[in-house]
Amino acid sequence: MVPWSVTIAPDGSLTTQGSPPAKPKSLTSAKDAELSRLVRSDFAKLKSEQCAGTFPDESGMFITALGKTVSVRGDCENGFNNVWNELAFTLGESGGHISTN
Repeated sequence: MVPWSVTIAPDGSLTTQGSPPAKPKSLTSAKDAELSRLVRSDFAKLKSEQCAGTFPDESGMFITALGKTVSVRGDCENGFNNVWNELAFTLGESGGHISTN
């Protein structure tokens, strides 16, 4: 189940599916470039995790970028949390799916 998703296109435009908790902000070209650098430098190192103390049917968060999807249930993957938090903060969101194309 994906309650909502936000997609950041290469030109920085945003599209949504579902019902995000807040309407995403538009991105400036500078912020788009900053997020792109973050994703390109950190995302390749990330791996999907099911953290200790979580259950397989528990919802998780996932990011799709650079042809790869990383999903995490819980908060044990600090690298994922850093990328997720920066993307979510920038978009004014929490919980769901963020995709960069």
